[in-house]
Amino acid sequence: MATKQGSTSALVMLPNDLIERIKDYKTTHKIRTRNDAIRSLIKKGLEADLEEDS
Repeated sequence: MATKQGSTSALVMLPNDLIERIKDYKTTHKIRTRNDAIRSLIKKGLEADLEEDS
């Protein structure tokens, strides 16, 4: 589902232990929402992957 900002919604099922780790990351990094924390983690992971490929 596209939104006005050019974003797409994606439903992802995650195990409870991963959700807890995301909550910890959100709190530690003072991120406002869980969605923002998930986006941040995905971005960091993709950037790290690009660095490995270089």
